[in-house]
Amino acid sequence: MKLPLIIHPALLSVIILAVSTNGEQTCPAPCQCKIPWALCKRGKIQDLAGFSNDKVTALSLHEYDIGTLKSDSFSEVMIPIWKLQILKSNLHTIKKNAFKGLEKVEGLDLVHNNIENIEAGAFDGLPHLTTINLQSNNIKVLKPKMFKGLKLSHLHLDHNQLTSLNPTVFENIGLITVRDNPLDCNCYLKMVEITLGNKISGATCNSPENLRNQEWTVLKKLRC
Repeated sequence: MKLPLIIHPALLSVIILAVSTNGEQTCPAPCQCKIPWALCKRGKIQDLAGFSNDKVTALSLHEYDIGTLKSDSFSEVMIPIWKLQILKSNLHTIKKNAFKGLEKVEGLDLVHNNIENIEAGAFDGLPHLTTINLQSNNIKVLKPKMFKGLKLSHLHLDHNQLTSLNPTVFENIGLITVRDNPLDCNCYLKMVEITLGNKISGATCNSPENLRNQEWTVLKKLRC
């Protein structure tokens, strides 16, 4: 005869606690935790205030309708993330110190937004940041001090509205990808091509008409 399994109440409490602290139950309402990711959709950044889970090291915000990412937007987020995604969230402006409090972040993925304005100092407070992905936005101009103080290995600017490139913007950046930007291949850009050399990947001319769709290395032949 088998004896019934009896679990001491104290042990039962430990089991219940272990279950309740695992998986989705540890996430705020608009999120699902699929360790190491917290996947959040159509919520508000304020909902993440006080969110703490040592197992979550990557955060994805999807369709958040943010508009302007203000200073200290993540100051109350307690999770130790190394990766942050903000996708399809109607983000158009990033203020100075917008990511303050996320000191461990190594990668920012801000693709498929409407980013036009990035203030100088927007990425301050991110000493470990190595990669920024700004693909598929509406960036027309890169300000000289936009990435000051950073040591990026990769900066992705593909599918934006850049017509020119400023060499001073790209100091301390290893590789910059700029595919599908409407670059104006003139004498100034020839100087940029000479200065930046192999740091730029995917650059093609949009104008003048006779150079359209050609790689910007064609500028070497341009008489200025």
